[in-house]
Order: sequence, then C-alpha cells, then structure tokens
Amino acid sequence: MKYVKYAIIFFIVLVIDLNVIEIISIKGITPDIILIYLIFISLRETQAASTIIGFSAGLLQDLFSLSMLGLSSLTKSISCFITAFFQRAKRNYSIMHLTIVFFIITVIHDRIYQFIFLLGTDQKLFKSFLYHSVPKAIYTTIVALILNFIFGRILWDTREI
Repeated sequence: MKYVKYAIIFFIVLVIDLNVIEIISIKGITPDIILIYLIFISLRETQAASTIIGFSAGLLQDLFSLSMLGLSSLTKSISCFITAFFQRAKRNYSIMHLTIVFFIITVIHDRIYQFIFLLGTDQKLFKSFLYHSVPKAIYTTIVALILNFIFGRILWDTREI
C-alpha cells in the first residue's frame, strides 16, 4: 500500500516538476524536486527498493520530459542506491546530516547526468561543474531543507506512509 502512495505522490511531484518548477528558476537553475522526493524515500526504504523506485521514477521522468531516454533512470537509480548508505536506524536525521546528504547526492546525480549528456560536445566538465552542478546542488539542498521543515513530521513518521 505504501508503494501506491509513493506513486501517487510521485505523479504530483512530476506534474509540479514539468509545469511549475520554471517559476522558481534562478538564472536557469532549478531545484530537482523529483530527486528531493527520491532522496527522502531512499532514507526510509531499503537499498534494493530505493534503487527500483529511483529507476522507475527516472524512466517516467524521461518519458514525460522527452529527454534522452534512460539517462534519468540511470542517474536516479544510482543516486537512490548511494543515498541508502546514509540511512540512520531511528530516522533521527539532523539538519547537518540532511544538508550533507542532499548536497552530495545532488552533485553526484548531476555529475553523472552532465558527463553522459555532454559526451561529444565542447563543453568543459569543470566549467559545467562550477556553473551548473554546484549552484543546482545548493538550490536543491535549500529547497529540500525547507520541505523537511514544513513536512518533517509526515516524512519521518515511523508508521507506514
């Protein structure tokens, strides 16, 4: 039952990502709210379940956004797999822990995505890291911390979602 709830919430997040997220864009940088949602799930679920959820979410994102098919599913599944290593037994995540997790996972996700997406172009990897990945990671982390502040009780409730 919780996976059905995850799917329903994911479709709401996907609609927001595809239609509304550009409103809060800062110089072309937008937070990756799908990745935020997946990180929160990965901090709750097992590594195998997180990876499957990440792959499925990435594939649906690719299908709806007309991006390079399979690239988001690859990067999101890797991100969810790595995020599961940051889990804590009692889900007592401090702000510092969440900040580090969101920043690191967003940078890893974006670096893998940019590396594959920019293959065969003249774009410099360090320049894209400095001007795209780091600002995106900071912005995504700030939005994730705000969402954690607003929905923290719901996110970390020990009962089923």
